[in-house]
Amino acid sequence: MALREDMLVEVRFSSMLNKTKWNKLEGYKGGWSEGYVKILRKGFCYIYLKKLSDCKEKSLVKVKRFIRGNGKLLLEVSFDNVRPIPPYRQFPQHSLDGLAVEVKEMDSWWPGFIVRQIELDNNQLWLVSFPHTKVLTAYPMSYLRPAQEWKGGQWTLVP
Repeated sequence: MALREDMLVEVRFSSMLNKTKWNKLEGYKGGWSEGYVKILRKGFCYIYLKKLSDCKEKSLVKVKRFIRGNGKLLLEVSFDNVRPIPPYRQFPQHSLDGLAVEVKEMDSWWPGFIVRQIELDNNQLWLVSFPHTKVLTAYPMSYLRPAQEWKGGQWTLVP
């Protein structure tokens, strides 16, 4: 991936901490949050997260330094924890049970697997299991996207 300044990217988070009102997110790992590349260096870059609140509850992987200034938080992040924004992908037409997905929660995307579809108050929801927790949570389709990996400069669906 050829990073450039002001490029919108996703930054990997290692985990969601259980310190405040977000108790149900304890144990989520491997999430991605959007930010803008501000400065490029050899092997790492500085990124502004789109939302300052993104750092208040999360622990970043290999963040070398946090720099505060002008009401923004600048993160020094190695290239292996940065990826471009994944392209839009439609969900398959067949059953989604067992499909690897990413769930939008707390302004980040967290990996999980669809367990099954349920109906609640005439709404179609998908029950998602997260690999690092034993919690099942129901989400509408608008909170889900097919899980994709950035490898060798190409996007592939997670099997």
